[in-house]
Amino acid sequence: MPIVKPGSWIKQMRSSNPGATVRLCLFPCAGGSASSYQEWTADVPSFLDTFAIQLPGRANRFLEEPLKTLAPICEALCDELEQFATMPVAFFGHSLGALIAFEVCRELRRRRQRLPIHLFVAGRAAPQVMARTRPIRDLPDAEFLVELNRMGGIPPEIQENTELMELLTPILKADITLHETYSLAPETRLACPITAFGGVSDADVTLDDVRGWQEQTEAGFFFREFEGGHFFVNAERKKLIQIIAARLTGVGRAGC
Repeated sequence: MPIVKPGSWIKQMRSSNPGATVRLCLFPCAGGSASSYQEWTADVPSFLDTFAIQLPGRANRFLEEPLKTLAPICEALCDELEQFATMPVAFFGHSLGALIAFEVCRELRRRRQRLPIHLFVAGRAAPQVMARTRPIRDLPDAEFLVELNRMGGIPPEIQENTELMELLTPILKADITLHETYSLAPETRLACPITAFGGVSDADVTLDDVRGWQEQTEAGFFFREFEGGHFFVNAERKKLIQIIAARLTGVGRAGC
């Protein structure tokens, strides 16, 4: 199997498997890092070579300024992803990660680089769906965190760590700015299939919002709902991985 040397933007989540036939790139939600997917490594089947996106401002990149616009993120990721084209690649993104994965697909297409064989998105309204919630990016930090905590995305033990929250807040604000300032540019539908996952109790993203991803592909669409709110991906991790693996099984073995 061709060797991939991850750069600063992409982290390999486990030792490379010579028998892998597909590379799976995982895009974390707002405030998340590559380590958000560390628990996935135990359940992802061996035919998937697993990587995760590491954005500036977190983990080993904590000294870098978090980015508030999508273009430089997509451009940098496409630069590093070019070497991945020696094997089929699939994307999975949760929430903001789904949006970034989608726009990376579009940037790859503009460059005439190889598109992922499948785009998996979770907990994010389709790009064409207009936001119904009020912007929170410019709120004072205390109010901003109250609104963010309403979604249940920050564990209590982290909320109670004042020093850690001081470090995380600028990252969270940058990521929320990416989300709130996004505007879908008119382009044709993607030529790769999309599978979308939604949480039945998600307070901010309805199931219809998630079903709207169907409008962004001309290559097939699958939708699955799960019990839980915005962060259903944590409780339903194993089921998600099973569905992803099932849809990618056999890819690459038959020259796909």
